[in-house]
Amino acid sequence: MQSIIYTDTDQIRSVLGVDDQDLSDPQITDRNLEKELRLDLLSWVPTHAASYELGISGSATDAEQSIADSLNLYCTYFCTILVIKSLQLSAPKSVSDGKNALSRFDTIDWQGLTLHLKERLAFYKVFIQDAASSTPIAPVYVLFQGLSLTTDPITTGI
Repeated sequence: MQSIIYTDTDQIRSVLGVDDQDLSDPQITDRNLEKELRLDLLSWVPTHAASYELGISGSATDAEQSIADSLNLYCTYFCTILVIKSLQLSAPKSVSDGKNALSRFDTIDWQGLTLHLKERLAFYKVFIQDAASSTPIAPVYVLFQGLSLTTDPITTGI
């Protein structure tokens, strides 16, 4: 199991109903999912890291936990959609050992599954945006942002 921001490869596999024999960790992580997910999150919820950390803390309220859970589900579905696009090409349709044969993945409605996941993705995106806009996040203070000296302490002394 490898972590990908707020989800992991096991959660992605569970959405698809496969195990690590069908879809290995490198098959999932080699798609640069973490980079794509990070850029996506930063484009619409730049405070995602603070919201998630607040939601998983021991003192989190129900609303804060809901945001963290929604971020987890959003990330899981986002990554699963990207994996589905490559899985359609790489998943073995028929496996045989010479005596026995097994057909898998040939009757899956990939477009229907992708559409369903996109609907769930949109739901969690709206939920996170609404919750993030109504939940105050502690501001990040920058030290020495506007510091400028009026005199030179080297030449004029202090």
